[in-house]
Amino acid sequence: MPSVQRQPRGPVTRTFTEGYHFGPLWSRRKVVRFNTDIPFNESHANIRYVDMKSKYSRTGTSLSVHESHVHIGQDMFLVSGYWDPKADVSRSIFAVTRVIWRGEISVIRAGRYIPYCKRMKDGKKADLAVKRFAEVFKHRRIAKKLVPKTILVN
Repeated sequence: MPSVQRQPRGPVTRTFTEGYHFGPLWSRRKVVRFNTDIPFNESHANIRYVDMKSKYSRTGTSLSVHESHVHIGQDMFLVSGYWDPKADVSRSIFAVTRVIWRGEISVIRAGRYIPYCKRMKDGKKADLAVKRFAEVFKHRRIAKKLVPKTILVN
């Protein structure tokens, strides 16, 4: 999954965006505030940056964070997560998706004209976004095991 966020260029204003965090020790999703950097010259090429990685409890240099846009009807979500094979099964993700996930996932609502909404309103759609993200990530991990490394570019 390619990275869809990068630090904005130029001077920024720091604010927050609310979203859901699915942690390994909780039995359900939790509303959290993510730090957001808004550039003064915001455009499609220079968009806001949401620091989702700061809310993760296990961030190591060996763990890569994956991000993806997930569309559900007219709504778009930015979903970020990591897979840690040594971690325990995340109870909050399993309760929503029935997928065994070892790591954490965060979700914020993104829009076409407003890059990231200030407040997450619909938790059920966030659950669907997490389910789609987990299924796609799991499918790609399995596919990488079956395909010879010489064929895979990334």
